[in-house]
Amino acid sequence: MSIYDNQQTRQELIVWMYSNKKVKQLQKYGFVYYISKKMKYAVLYTDINDAEPVQRNLEKLHFVREVEISPRQSMTTDYTASFDAYVEKVKAEKNANSEQSQVEIHS
Repeated sequence: MSIYDNQQTRQELIVWMYSNKKVKQLQKYGFVYYISKKMKYAVLYTDINDAEPVQRNLEKLHFVREVEISPRQSMTTDYTASFDAYVEKVKAEKNANSEQSQVEIHS
């Protein structure tokens, strides 16, 4: 059993700010993973059950412009089907090119 088998229990929040001066206040709402000083946003991880209340509380802060819930968890990260389709496409193109070159040789 892998640690990746369980469903994730944390939610990523993207916090857009007017100013970076009060960034330390975000630490009481969750784990601050990344802070962009230039673009004035922070990536914050919190418990998935507390994501919406934390989002509402963060939006009340005077230095916060907007809080977004990251769509990362709703995105699929299983690329095997796409990769298999790509491999089949490449094989088909390769076969078509080899057949075409054989026709040209016999002509």
